[in-house]
Amino acid sequence: MLDTGNLVLRNKDQNVQVWQSFQKPANTILPNQTLESRGTMYSHKSESNYSRGKFQLQMKDTGNFVLNTLDPESGVELDVYYSNNAINDGVRLIFDESGSLYVLLGNGSTYNITSGSGGNYYVHQDGVFRVYNRTKNVDNNSVSWSVMKSIPDNICLVDGSDRSSGICGFNSYCDYIDGRPDCLCPSG
Repeated sequence: MLDTGNLVLRNKDQNVQVWQSFQKPANTILPNQTLESRGTMYSHKSESNYSRGKFQLQMKDTGNFVLNTLDPESGVELDVYYSNNAINDGVRLIFDESGSLYVLLGNGSTYNITSGSGGNYYVHQDGVFRVYNRTKNVDNNSVSWSVMKSIPDNICLVDGSDRSSGICGFNSYCDYIDGRPDCLCPSG
């Protein structure tokens, strides 16, 4: 385990890296980690069930960073509900040590998504990609995490299509309470 949080497996002679956790992010991206073109991260099903959920983040081979829903049974990609739509030559999504999240473009320039906010990025089971910042209170030696940014800002405003009917699915609606979506059924 490296200081960055990257778990690295090497061959028995320690000279060849066989596998590393940073190459296959699950639902979290840490500082100094990248998501290559065609790379994918998935939400988990619930707070206690870490199997693949119904949302995914992708670095498309077109260079776009997107969030989309998945069919819960088949895993087929459904609606894109967030896309940076600003580039077509992105190489990789980078979360650097200073806390900036950006897409590195083919010509060497960058497309900034967030800048220097620190923390960890996490694809939640509610489909929101959030960056958290960890702060330590020196006076009482406590630690707290706060949300610095959410992508999209309000997932309840995302419209569905005839294939997915929005974030909450068919026959339900989304209510955004305290920065979190809540899927509810109509009364009656």
